[in-house]
Amino acid sequence: MMHDETLKMFGEKKKEAREIIRSEALYRKISHDENVYIDTYNLRSSNRYYYFVLNSVLFLSQYRGIILMAENKELA
Repeated sequence: MMHDETLKMFGEKKKEAREIIRSEALYRKISHDENVYIDTYNLRSSNRYYYFVLNSVLFLSQYRGIILMAENKELA
């Protein structure tokens, strides 16, 4: 009986943690996007283009890294 309650509590805590992580990740993404927009908006058009390309490259490399990590976990 005690074991079942512990598992249930653990499941609830895990769900809470997942929601917190999701909301924090979303908040970081929104604030990051806004900061990039504000930073690049005030620059000359040539610099704005440079920052756009730089941010795109960084995003794609991070995205690729996440995919590789996921693939490695599946293989393990």
